[in-house]
Amino acid sequence: MDLLFQGFFLVTFYWVTLASTAEQTGVLPPPSRVSLQWVNDFCVNLSWSPPENLNRSTCSVKYLVEETMSGGESNKFTKVITNYQTCLDHEGGVTYTVRTQPDTCGQINSSEGITLSIPPVKEKLVKDFQCVYYMSGSMNCTWNPTSEATDLQLYYWWNDGERTHLPPELCSLYLYSGNLKTGCHLHGSFLDVTALYPVFFLIKGTRGGSALRNTFHRLPRDNVKPSPPKLKIEPVPDKPNQLKLTWKEPSGFHPELKYWDYEFRITNCEEKQPKSAYQDTYVEVPYDQRCQFRAQVRAICNYMCGKGASDWSQEESYGQDSSDWSFHVAFIAIPIILTICVIVLLLFLKKLQVLILPQIPDPRKFLKELINSSEDQGVVRPNLPWDSSLDERKVFVPEQTEVCLKIDVLELKPEAEPEPELKPKAEP
Repeated sequence: MDLLFQGFFLVTFYWVTLASTAEQTGVLPPPSRVSLQWVNDFCVNLSWSPPENLNRSTCSVKYLVEETMSGGESNKFTKVITNYQTCLDHEGGVTYTVRTQPDTCGQINSSEGITLSIPPVKEKLVKDFQCVYYMSGSMNCTWNPTSEATDLQLYYWWNDGERTHLPPELCSLYLYSGNLKTGCHLHGSFLDVTALYPVFFLIKGTRGGSALRNTFHRLPRDNVKPSPPKLKIEPVPDKPNQLKLTWKEPSGFHPELKYWDYEFRITNCEEKQPKSAYQDTYVEVPYDQRCQFRAQVRAICNYMCGKGASDWSQEESYGQDSSDWSFHVAFIAIPIILTICVIVLLLFLKKLQVLILPQIPDPRKFLKELINSSEDQGVVRPNLPWDSSLDERKVFVPEQTEVCLKIDVLELKPEAEPEPELKPKAEP
């Protein structure tokens, strides 16, 4: 009997060990009965059951949830429980994938994923939806309607951990452009620059007899735009080349909290000098007294505030531009000097024109002179057409040439008369 019991025990242990080994070297089964349900207008609950045919005594598991938005952004979460609840803007569509992962199962791979999706919304009631958080407890949200629908209604809701099952609230103060609703003013303590939860929006309306809805969400601390600081420029005593810039922090926020850094646009002698200041309300900057000093400032949210910045403040100026006559004198004198130089050069070239560019004689003139010369000598000219303009268009007039001869006067001596020839006398 003992041998029979021992044999049965060994066979059972062998099959359990074999099944466990196969389980450890294979692939886990996926979660079962995966479902996706809406909790409210903005939140969904993804739930599932543990995998079937899994020996939990030898293998404990956990679950990987992957959340993928339409833009490709993906978030992954590891869960031990069998549900995942989230609140998102589902306008572009969202895909949820859940997998079984081994925890203490040895060398075994994760299961295939089970995927459920929320399709994107194709019909849009509004576009360019944006919000501006301009002071503590106040935010304006605006949009542009895509149609002439006048029955738009905006609802807003936030999840601070206590409002999951509370309905959204209806906007009580709309902003209008003509007869169209183009915005909503929100006010309440839930709008805090330090809050890390977003505000969700639901816009309902009808188009062509069909009811439509669009959802959005915005985080107030990521859309901060306070009023511009007021800037003041003052001279620094005993420092003529320094100016002191002072300003007041944006109003409407907790003054004891250092939310703001500051950025400047400074222009002095047409030179731009960007500058920053951190959590201060004054700064000293160099100043060139020859030129006017101009500056603007704006507040920028730091890590405590979130994201955003104010508009630039009104430009403030100090001093005046001093008159620098050297530039004006040079501006007037240089053209005059250049003009005089050009005139002198032209006159000089005109005098050299005879040598550089001699005039070409007109052959008609020589023909006319030849004809006139023939008439003067009694030669009959042929009847040629007379052109009275020939005398007016004389180009070349030869200069009279003077011939100089050197004459030496020599005194001539009289020639000696020849002596008379003596004839011989005849003898008697």
